[in-house]
Amino acid sequence: MAPKKIQVIPNGDALKTKWSRAIRYGDLIFTTAHSAARPDGTMPTTPEEQIRGCFESLKNTLEGGGSGMDMVLHCDCFLAHREDFALMNQIFDEYFLGAEVPTTRSVMEVTFTAPKFLFEIQAVAGVKD
Repeated sequence: MAPKKIQVIPNGDALKTKWSRAIRYGDLIFTTAHSAARPDGTMPTTPEEQIRGCFESLKNTLEGGGSGMDMVLHCDCFLAHREDFALMNQIFDEYFLGAEVPTTRSVMEVTFTAPKFLFEIQAVAGVKD
């Protein structure tokens, strides 16, 4: 029998949307792109605050689904400005460097639908159960 699709609700999620933030399918979690939007809908304005906010948002979602940053298999990173690549690498390493098996990733420079967005991240992760 095929696994059941289960919507993942991020830990402490006050940001309600009509779309899933993540779906658990069997032993995997597939997330949507996470931004650094705060619960009140505001957005940090600096690249560092946005990048860190995105990683924390992703972490909360994964933990809500029985996973964690140590279970990320692959992530896609979306940067608005190439000059933020080194900063993104530094923060990425804080979350993933030192893992027994390094996380794979793709990094793309993109044009977001709103100029306030500087970074987003989405991931596929295993489940700890």
